[in-house]
Amino acid sequence: MAEPAEASQLRRRSFIFAGLYLFFLAWIILFKLALPHLGSGELRSIKLLPFIADARFAASGLKESLVNLLLFIPIGLNLRLLWPRLRWVQAAAAGLGLSLLLEILQYTLAVGSSDTSDLATNVAGCLLGFAAAGRLEPLRRICAWIGIAMTVLALAFIASPIRFAAAG
Repeated sequence: MAEPAEASQLRRRSFIFAGLYLFFLAWIILFKLALPHLGSGELRSIKLLPFIADARFAASGLKESLVNLLLFIPIGLNLRLLWPRLRWVQAAAAGLGLSLLLEILQYTLAVGSSDTSDLATNVAGCLLGFAAAGRLEPLRRICAWIGIAMTVLALAFIASPIRFAAAG
């Protein structure tokens, strides 16, 4: 009988982690951990050719692509933890939907460039997390606690004098 209570508690922690993670993911992607703001028109752009340079945009950098991949791994982890019967196609659709929503918000708020490379790397990260959670049993136990640690770190960052600034 301890098993269902433990599973229920794990699911509850996973929902809390997922909510906190979505909040911080949106804050990272949209506002780069700065105070929420509206951008200027020159940041309102869409790059349709993924990973390659064109007349207006440089090729997507490896560092940026890797960060996007890593940022979406927890989404896939939580999809598997919260909905174990979810199929990989559904997980990919959820990752794509979330990524597309964030790209649309970036464009609408003019706070960053919307890029199809981001869509591809975000979905790949989501699927990596989804696959890992299905294979690695220990992730099921520790994943929800990662959210608590991330929250503490984010609050410490907010309280600290450290701020991100545009390169210049």
